[in-house]
Amino acid sequence: MCADIKDFQYSVSIDSIVITRYIGGSFKPVIPTRIDGLPVKELGAQSFAGTDIACITVPEGIEHIGKNAFGMCESLTDVTLPMSLNQLDCGVFQGCEHLKTIKISDGNAKYAVDDGILYDTQQSALILCPPGLNRDFVKVKPGTKIISNAAFYQNRSLTQIILPPSLVRIESSSFLFTDNLPYVSIPPSVNRIDKDAFLIGPLHMCGKRFKLFCLKDSYAYQYAAEQGIPAEALYAYITD
Repeated sequence: MCADIKDFQYSVSIDSIVITRYIGGSFKPVIPTRIDGLPVKELGAQSFAGTDIACITVPEGIEHIGKNAFGMCESLTDVTLPMSLNQLDCGVFQGCEHLKTIKISDGNAKYAVDDGILYDTQQSALILCPPGLNRDFVKVKPGTKIISNAAFYQNRSLTQIILPPSLVRIESSSFLFTDNLPYVSIPPSVNRIDKDAFLIGPLHMCGKRFKLFCLKDSYAYQYAAEQGIPAEALYAYITD
């Protein structure tokens, strides 16, 4: 199937094209690789947000996908990313509640999928656990340092997660709407947790059932106190 240029709004950025908005009606749109003789290298912020697409293959040549590019695409289930991709902005798939499968073309130097979960291998960051995986248990890959913005957003089936002792940062909205997650044990290596990282449904709506487990003198214990999150002290952090 060929791309229909009329389905896309775009702008010229120096010597390449930025897709700014998809305005077509296909559930499986074909993204053009060239427009007006110039290569398409970027999908701009919110360029597909809120559309009814169900499946998307981002073609080779795309290097950058902007913030919330596929945000709130509630019908999206399958995504394939190209070898050429070298920048994913935050929240690219936020709100894609039925997203089940993310694939990366062989040879991508920065991104990888491990056990169905998308990682940035250069920054040692977990980018996204697709909510459509419907996992109740996740053990984050050893060596991971960052849980990225909205990484577990809408993982409503999640009931247990194990974080590695390498972890140093948990970003905003990481666990937003993980409504069935009763607790998270935080390794003592963590030295930054964004204020709204643990806006979990039960914490605010069901008598504060959610809690953090952490070493008493750790950054996480202080964070929990400051945010009004119930915390229980650990004497050691064990992942196995």
